[in-house]
Amino acid sequence: MAGPGVYYFFPTDYFVPPLYSTTPNHKDLLAPATRPQIKTADDHCHADHDGDQRLRMKDSRKLVIKRKTSNDCGILSDCEIRCVRQRLCAEEETDTSPTKEQKKLKLVAGACYIPKDDESHPKGDDAYFICAEKQTIGVADGVGGWRLRGIDAGAYARELMANCTESALLVPVGCLIDPMKVLAEGHSKTNANAKGSSTACIITLQHNVYIYAPSLLHSTHLDTSHMQNIAIWSWTSTRNQPQPSWAKLKFARPVLIAVFGQYLCAANLGDSGFVVLREGKVFYRSPVQQHKFNQPYQLGNGNRFDSPRTAMQIRVPVKPGDIIVAGTDGLFDNMFNHELEEIVKDQEECSTPEDIAWYIAENALYDSLDKDSETPFSTASKKAGKTHQGGKIDDITAVVALVQPADH
Repeated sequence: MAGPGVYYFFPTDYFVPPLYSTTPNHKDLLAPATRPQIKTADDHCHADHDGDQRLRMKDSRKLVIKRKTSNDCGILSDCEIRCVRQRLCAEEETDTSPTKEQKKLKLVAGACYIPKDDESHPKGDDAYFICAEKQTIGVADGVGGWRLRGIDAGAYARELMANCTESALLVPVGCLIDPMKVLAEGHSKTNANAKGSSTACIITLQHNVYIYAPSLLHSTHLDTSHMQNIAIWSWTSTRNQPQPSWAKLKFARPVLIAVFGQYLCAANLGDSGFVVLREGKVFYRSPVQQHKFNQPYQLGNGNRFDSPRTAMQIRVPVKPGDIIVAGTDGLFDNMFNHELEEIVKDQEECSTPEDIAWYIAENALYDSLDKDSETPFSTASKKAGKTHQGGKIDDITAVVALVQPADH
């Protein structure tokens, strides 16, 4: 069971033990021998007039940031990001690191949706969108229990995805898309027009990620010997140069961390989600959020539903050749990781994203109808003390996105 927060995922070969403790005695957090040397801004460029005291740009490969609650950190607003980019311009002009030459990536996506066989609800309860223009995809699963009240369970999910698409399209060119903001805006608009509830997962591809953390010492761990393109700013207040409005002191000076590279950024609420496959193997699978077995977090009208703020914020590094499979629980309740790996391995050489999505969805459908097979849902049922054998009949949505060079 996963709660709200920010999750930075790196493959196991990237992980190193933390360099310093997270005890309340923050004076002892960084011993001189292990403390990263954060150079002053004068070492790289002239100090600016916004109170920016320290800047560090260093070749690195590892950043391990522990989970933080949503109150402890967050992605920056578009205005704040523009300010950060302006500060980076001078550094990028002379940067000769490998990532400076790294080409940007793109997502090429396709989907397949197989609703349950129900003549009274032919559209099913799932919904999805692919917004190639903004490099953003999303899936949602309307909660079927609403049918008992005479409400179309899929209407809320479809409206939510339509509003999330609109929110993404309204983001100005050149500004990073925040999946949490897209989800929150989509939820707000949907509540005004539709009844029901839904899970949701919004995923976007970003080049460089900017994160605010109230305390570098309290919230992050940096392996300075293996770092790759990380810039860290720490603000101090002066009488004439106050801190940025979003920089609130906690335990130590607040920091802004700019992590350079290509990242999937996702907001995931409930039991929809995604996996990332690299070289034929699943190396990341998003956690499930549920209050108890088979009762996922869900967005809806009223205080009894979960807030978009409780969604997990997930950031995963990607590279050319990676394959993202996003889907609803109808997919992931019926297919294990190794089954996805086998399908993708068989199909990726000569297939489009649409073809791979169709093949995945068809296999999930077959598993859902098999009353004797072992499935993720039957396994989870046993762990929860329930009795369920075989697959779980449900709507099935599969969205497949291939990570490719932008000029491909």
